Amino acid sequence: MPIILATFPRLTGLPPSETIFDIVFFVVLTSVLVQGASVSLVARWLGVLAPPQVHRPTLELTADDQLKSALVELVIPPGSAAAGRRQQSHLSACYV
Repeated sequence: MPIILATFPRLTGLPPSETIFDIVFFVVLTSVLVQGASVSLVARWLGVLAPPQVHRPTLELTADDQLKSALVELVIPPGSAAAGRRQQSHLSACYV
């Protein structure tokens, strides 16, 4: 909003209008950068930092008689080499 207001003197053609616009732009940009960089630090210091929310994606399956596929669930035990890593399957066929 301040940047928009700073454009009004510039539209009138006043001699110091370019300097006014440059100062307002710099102050707004600096303010946004300082606030954005420090908001998490201040929240942690005040003890109001919210815990991260865990998003559990949902999976919806529909049965189709013509679909030639299978859903396989693998349990990866904690401490295994695959734990915490993204798993992909490029199998074209699954044998049960």
